[in-house]
Amino acid sequence: MNIDPYKKELLYRKAQEKKILSAFEKKISGLFLDRHLKKLRLNLPETDRIINFIRSLHVTQCIEKTYTSLSDCFGFVSAEIEEREFYVLVDEDWKYCGAVLVGSGGTLNCNFNFDDNTSDELRFILADFSTQITVDYVQGSGECLYECSIKRYMRPNI
Repeated sequence: MNIDPYKKELLYRKAQEKKILSAFEKKISGLFLDRHLKKLRLNLPETDRIINFIRSLHVTQCIEKTYTSLSDCFGFVSAEIEEREFYVLVDEDWKYCGAVLVGSGGTLNCNFNFDDNTSDELRFILADFSTQITVDYVQGSGECLYECSIKRYMRPNI
């Protein structure tokens, strides 16, 4: 009996989810100020479809900025996601726990601690797939840097 390689991979990823789910949920909870914010965790195939779709799009603009203040970094990100639905992908955790769809009105927590949450990358993808924002946390020489990238996409003619 042959098992589909993708289904086999999904089973492995689902098994890994059990090991990291509580840390993942802590990261998602700590990332936003509003505890009552509407959040929906997507399953792995749905998450994979989002990743594959965004990879298929043509980048029309890329803006990169580096911040030494998380408040400034999240201010930059918030200007893009404010009052819009978006997907959040955290570190490599999304591969095992899925993406999270966040309802409009999500306010980022400027006190989110990347070190305490063992986190170094956040991705925000607008639900209309027009924009992807990445925040990479880099710590070195006693300084914390937040490298932001905003990619804007042109949707292909379908």
